Amino acid sequence: GFVLMPYGPDWFATVLDLITKALGGHGLRCQTAKNMSGGVIMADVWKGICSARLVVADITGNNPNVAYETALADALGKPVAILCQRQFERELAFDFYGRRLILYDITDLPKLSADLGGWVGSIG
Repeated sequence: GFVLMPYGPDWFATVLDLITKALGGHGLRCQTAKNMSGGVIMADVWKGICSARLVVADITGNNPNVAYETALADALGKPVAILCQRQFERELAFDFYGRRLILYDITDLPKLSADLGGWVGSIG
């Protein structure tokens, strides 16, 4: 699976680790553009999205890059799980509400793990 999320927040590493474990529990490898070796980040994002079986996007904080990349995955017909920390729900763009949205609390990561694992299991 390919992961889209902002790299700067202090919760980045913790949530990425959780996503990695949740996908790994279903036999999927987790990848981000940050860990790819290409010289052009958007080329890596495109390659990652195109080659992924599914995409997980954390749109917490309304990062415009993550929103754009999520739209690319959606346009390609990839299954996309959209994550957002509950405290930022009111800031979400309207278009994200019609999608599979997994709201989570950063203080209750076991629930996020269960919810994401359930979503991955439901798409086969």
